[in-house]
Amino acid sequence: MQDKIEKNFSKVQDNLEKGKEKVEHLKSKLDTKKVINEAELKKTNLLLEMGILTLKKIRLNEINDYSFNELCNEILELDKIIYENNLNINQLEKDKRGIFCECGYVANVNDKFCVECGRKIQSEDSQVDFKICTHCNNKMDADSNYCICCGNKLGL
Repeated sequence: MQDKIEKNFSKVQDNLEKGKEKVEHLKSKLDTKKVINEAELKKTNLLLEMGILTLKKIRLNEINDYSFNELCNEILELDKIIYENNLNINQLEKDKRGIFCECGYVANVNDKFCVECGRKIQSEDSQVDFKICTHCNNKMDADSNYCICCGNKLGL
């Protein structure tokens, strides 16, 4: 009986040792994967920084490589989509808020005169002086130095 107990105890100890080895192996593997993931994240961030720098240099004509043109055009189209949709969000928020008169009254978007003071309500859209970006053809304020859509430096 004692032999049987010792034999079973020995098996339990062997299985326990094997389990510890498996745990150590898995821990080592997880630690290694963590190092790999951290390195891949750093690499991704560096590639992103490099891509942003390259795009800036292409837009400033510091890099003239036609193999980039298709990618740059796709990025420009995405910039336009992002910009236009941000404008749409701003317009929706503006429509919700209304237009403020100089006296502080909140007028409806379609009001032309203030019901409180009688002043003409000027919307931000009534601005006539603007520039057009030569890169993305977006309109912006005449006093802008850079395009608010694509970041291109505007001519004077």
